[in-house]
Amino acid sequence: MDENKKSGNSFQSYLTIANVIFLVVLLFLYLEQNPAGQDVNSSNLSGDFQNLKNLVDDYEDKISSLNIKQQELETSLYYLRWYPPLKSETEFQSSSEGFQKIETSVGNVFAVIRNIEPYANGHKVTFDIGNPYAAEMLQVTSSVSYGTSYETFKSKFSAEEIAQGKASYEEWGKTFRVVNKDILGGLKPRTWNKLTFILSPSKPEEIETIRLKIEANGLSLYKMD
Repeated sequence: MDENKKSGNSFQSYLTIANVIFLVVLLFLYLEQNPAGQDVNSSNLSGDFQNLKNLVDDYEDKISSLNIKQQELETSLYYLRWYPPLKSETEFQSSSEGFQKIETSVGNVFAVIRNIEPYANGHKVTFDIGNPYAAEMLQVTSSVSYGTSYETFKSKFSAEEIAQGKASYEEWGKTFRVVNKDILGGLKPRTWNKLTFILSPSKPEEIETIRLKIEANGLSLYKMD
């Protein structure tokens, strides 16, 4: 936090200097418009100074708002540094091979797609979830979101629509369907745990991208005799 305080103090100094420079510039502009020796109407002078005061007040309000935003940013950066968010979700392509790491609040697990097959009016996807620890993970929830690949999604739009932002990643994400599932038995230790989802309805092109999210909030250690 000391580094943040130093940067904050430096920033305050810059703002103070900028404030002084701003006032000098305003005074210079005023003198340019009203050179020495020129008759100045008192009512106009009063109005000019009132306008100048309004500008300064507005400037100070903006500086105050900027200070608040700076403090909020420093606080956010501090928490991001010491408490980085967990990567609780990973993304697969339907043809993906190999495992992906998922972070939970009680440790990391590993996930791999073992099988995808047609099922009713959709598909059944089977994952293996590896718990590498000697403790069983409890209070486990999971979800799968699925949709087309970004390339497939983007291909549906014209160049003009793409320029308008209609094919953004954010819009792509809105097209995904989500299936939630509690893992009631938890994740057994030192082994792969089978996890199956029914993605229905779905066409082959609608499961090109599959995202798996897992959260675990409890542990159970085996007691040794």
